[in-house]
Amino acid sequence: MTALISETARRLMDFFMGVTCRCALCGDVLSGDVLDTGICRACLNHMAAEMRWTCGTCGVPVRPGQAYCPVCITRGYWFDAVKAAGVYRGNLKDAIIRMKYRGERDLRRPLGKLLVNVAQCLPPCDVIVPVPIDPARKGLRGFDQACDLAEELSQALGLDVDNALKRRRSNISMTALSRRDRWEEVKNTIELARSSRAGRFVGSRVLLVDDVVTTGATVNACSRVLKEAGAAEVYVVAVARTVL
Repeated sequence: MTALISETARRLMDFFMGVTCRCALCGDVLSGDVLDTGICRACLNHMAAEMRWTCGTCGVPVRPGQAYCPVCITRGYWFDAVKAAGVYRGNLKDAIIRMKYRGERDLRRPLGKLLVNVAQCLPPCDVIVPVPIDPARKGLRGFDQACDLAEELSQALGLDVDNALKRRRSNISMTALSRRDRWEEVKNTIELARSSRAGRFVGSRVLLVDDVVTTGATVNACSRVLKEAGAAEVYVVAVARTVL
């Protein structure tokens, strides 16, 4: 029976039974100064060290002293900048996988806290827009992780969430595609949702939210649609960023 209880459920049981709270990433005991984040100081410091030097445009980790990665030196994007809390590997990667694929949806709270810290390093924005998920995947999963994270940001920053974007259904898995193929596949699959008031984006600064940025193709396609709807600037925040 114990084996069937998810890690998140176990931690929630610990909390309500008065047991010491543990880090959502590594499981170590939380000290009092980080109880509200749900992530231990060691994990926070590790992520901060990994993201100390990042590309000023796409947010990928670079060598110390570099301002931009080799790709961004020669390529233009629709988004203005990407910022992530950490690199997509280790305990952070495991936590994202647990949230998305193992039903541990409560991880949205500590991972959302990470996004708040990242967003506060960017210019103040006017509205939050989650990156849309493929309809088929949302149906199978039962929720949209980007929307969950956007709602956590909304509560912390006091901004509205606008599900302004939608993604046309695709039978192709993005994870199986090369960088070049990802850019081609996603280029024309993002569009404004019919329920969105496109006029609200005119002159606005948008905070685009996703769990993981891999090649940047999806957030670039989303940013293009938002910019064409009148957005002045689009900043992307993600829990994790893959490395080149």
